[in-house]
Amino acid sequence: MWGHTYTRDDLTCVTPRILYAQGVLIGAFVQGVKIDGRSFAGSPFDWLNAYSVMTGMALVFGYALLGATWLVMKTDGITQDWARKCAAYVLGYVGLFLVIVSISIPMMNPSVRVLWFSMPTFAYLVPIPLATATCFVFIWRDLHKGSEYRPFLLSLGVFATGYLGIGISFWPWLVPFEITFRQAAAAPPSQSLLLVGTVILLPVVLTYTGFCYYLFRGKASHESAY
Repeated sequence: MWGHTYTRDDLTCVTPRILYAQGVLIGAFVQGVKIDGRSFAGSPFDWLNAYSVMTGMALVFGYALLGATWLVMKTDGITQDWARKCAAYVLGYVGLFLVIVSISIPMMNPSVRVLWFSMPTFAYLVPIPLATATCFVFIWRDLHKGSEYRPFLLSLGVFATGYLGIGISFWPWLVPFEITFRQAAAAPPSQSLLLVGTVILLPVVLTYTGFCYYLFRGKASHESAY
């Protein structure tokens, strides 16, 4: 689409689709991929099922929570009140989807079930769901108590604990229970080239991102100083 000018309506339609696709991919990953040796052995629509559709919806609600709490932090007045109501609304759905995913992953994968519910591993991992539940409680409390910054930070915490749980559950598998990240790794010369690029570009990206956050610090308003 070279030469096409995207309008606000275009972006409003495209962005949820991208977020939804991310959730669908996570659902497909959790269910596993059919492998024959080192080749894909499934069908083109293995990713499309009830579970992946559900995880797609879950991630959209999760991003909606992040967006709403971000607006709480960056706005005031009527806009902030609206953002608080939106955040409180989607928070319940995020919690519901998170419970469904947390229960379904061990049910679908015996290896994950053994990992999470065997001692002493269970004792080491139980702080993760407890931390998630604590984040939910404080987000709900802060949305109704007037806190502006903590709801967004705690929402990031919910995402962090969720992805941490998935990472622990499927470590060290890049393709669940078929191919580890070591088996899928590129040749050493290719990794060395990527390392050089990362060393050069990562500081540039971090510096630019930090500058953007500094430039747009404070609350959004109609004042020209923003």
